Amino acid sequence: MRIVHQYGISLLQKVVVISLILLLHCSCISKKNKEMSNIEFVPAEFQKVNVNFSEEENECSPYYGSDSYRINILEINAPEKILIKDLDVAGDTVFFPVCIFSSVSDLRALKFENDKMWVYIKDKDAAGAETILSGLVYEKEVSPDDVLLPSWQDEIERQHKKDVAEAIKLTDKELDNSPYSPERLTINLLDYVDFPVQSGKYEVWVTYCNLKSDKRVVEIIIGNEK
Repeated sequence: MRIVHQYGISLLQKVVVISLILLLHCSCISKKNKEMSNIEFVPAEFQKVNVNFSEEENECSPYYGSDSYRINILEINAPEKILIKDLDVAGDTVFFPVCIFSSVSDLRALKFENDKMWVYIKDKDAAGAETILSGLVYEKEVSPDDVLLPSWQDEIERQHKKDVAEAIKLTDKELDNSPYSPERLTINLLDYVDFPVQSGKYEVWVTYCNLKSDKRVVEIIIGNEK
């Protein structure tokens, strides 16, 4: 005797449900591929870049695969061209990758601890006027623990303030005399800057810890733009 629960699902029903799930999944993938096929980068290597605030090195990162770099530098890389065949189809999949490399000494980080990382984009319109848009990439979030410090952390905070006061007195050359470590970051500029995507040529750069990166010129070409 086969006993079936009153609310059980038959084998046929399971097959139908699974088929519908697979159909929807394939439909989403097809839509995603269609959207992504509307966007191309020059160089093509940027097509593979993860722009979800990735701290992993990629082949578009400045100093990719190299351990040779100077202290207290800030450099970026960005595509030469972003080609969008149809902006309406591309939708939310449009992204503007910027790969960032920094090598900031501990002393410089102390002296300019309030100088957070900002990304800038400059556009020249047909009339020749310049418009610079910017966005804060990240800053330290203050939690209740940072405000109400335990007694043993009070001393750490006092020492930190003392170290900052000493670092502020140092020259740029003296700031080089401390340990440092490289940091790599890849972002989607559109996540941080309220930038209307349209055809044109743009300059992009980053500032951090009183350092200014090199500038990259990026051309956006939209096929269906009137």
